[in-house]
Amino acid sequence: STCNGVFCLSDDVYGKYTGGAALWNPSVRKVIAIPGPNVTFTSHGPYIHSLGFGFDSTTDDFKLVSVVYLQDSDFNFYEIPPLVEIYSLRSRCWRMVHNDLRYAIPECSTSAFLNGACNWVAPKRQKGAVAGDVIVSFALGEEVFGEMEVPDLFG
Repeated sequence: STCNGVFCLSDDVYGKYTGGAALWNPSVRKVIAIPGPNVTFTSHGPYIHSLGFGFDSTTDDFKLVSVVYLQDSDFNFYEIPPLVEIYSLRSRCWRMVHNDLRYAIPECSTSAFLNGACNWVAPKRQKGAVAGDVIVSFALGEEVFGEMEVPDLFG
């Protein structure tokens, strides 16, 4: 993904995030390697993930968001709430963020950065069945999740 002319590149090999990422600014020909997050296969076992990238104008900082769903005892993923970590370019480290996210963002979903938040589309479940989609947002300044209905364009 890209934000303010900076690209976030991650190595997502065969659907598994191995922890490698980099920020690349082609206009100044600079690349900054980002270390792997704290939640890994070695530390937590099988998981699925999604990434978000954007710019926090309140702190003048680029941030990478990792949303990880662990495998439960029935070998299913999407344990709610997920484990969420944020990498701050300013502090150069990952840290866990408490969250109450009730939606399962599909693995390797592309996020869109808009108005200070990373946004994903996630399925909305009611009584175990998919009942449409919601837009899940993560505000980089406040570091909280939000949600809104997907507009009904074809109803």
